[in-house]
Amino acid sequence: MDSSSGKYSKCRFVVIADSFSRDLLRKYLESQGLLVIALDSGTPWTEIIKKVKLHHATSLVTVNCSHINSAPKNELNDIQWLNLHFGKLPDYKGKMPVQRAILNGEMEIGITLHTIDMAKSCIGIVDVATTPIFREDTAASLYSRCSEIAERMIKKHSYSLINCAILESQRIAFESRNWSEGIPLPDRINWEKTAHNIYNLIRAFNLPAYGAKSSLRGAGITIWSSEIASPFNPEVSPGMILDIGEDMHLEVATGSGILRLLDFAFDEDIKPSPGDCFSSDKDYFSPFNERIPVCAN
Repeated sequence: MDSSSGKYSKCRFVVIADSFSRDLLRKYLESQGLLVIALDSGTPWTEIIKKVKLHHATSLVTVNCSHINSAPKNELNDIQWLNLHFGKLPDYKGKMPVQRAILNGEMEIGITLHTIDMAKSCIGIVDVATTPIFREDTAASLYSRCSEIAERMIKKHSYSLINCAILESQRIAFESRNWSEGIPLPDRINWEKTAHNIYNLIRAFNLPAYGAKSSLRGAGITIWSSEIASPFNPEVSPGMILDIGEDMHLEVATGSGILRLLDFAFDEDIKPSPGDCFSSDKDYFSPFNERIPVCAN
């Protein structure tokens, strides 16, 4: 159906998300005859507001909007704003909820559809779904599954969304500045942690743009994939390479157990040897294990 002549032609949506989620939502909304302006998740608010005004948008739909804190309050009072957040609220508000859930060893992750009211500094819970976090899940696989569930949630509430009549089951007060602050990126490995802790860290940051970091003989290494080789603790220093497999995987001692590094790359052309020891970032104490403080509600 042509959006200019469709049943809901007066409804105009600005969708802000990463490329995967953005394409899913755009295709669905356009299939309903809606005008959709799709923007990248990193688009600055000045550009977003410009698009909202230019196209007389009725709704703003964001996915994992981590820069709520910088949204201009007075410019968004008259628009319906919905955010899909891949984390249970309010415990997992803020940046990188998927990575934090994996690092915290959660058994499931929540997908939350909620409104945002900047004028009243509150969010309204519209719907919540969950999906298991499997042992083999990485941030990429879990994010992909959350995106597909998010698409189904939008479809479920499409009538209310299109008619700007979204119903909220609960309202939670929040300070926008707390939505994205105080969450470091703990991508460096402390080999004194357990093999399980480090395995979770690596799979939480397996995306090509990230990867877990360490160094060997002064050369940096980025690690994207690993597995726990043994739960038993060898009597050697954590971080020491114990063995190099025929397929060039590395078996490394940790504070408890042995970790097998499967997919990695060194910054320099070096050849690791058994007995070499990775540097351990002892300042890393897994800050993701502490959920972000909840604002009073």
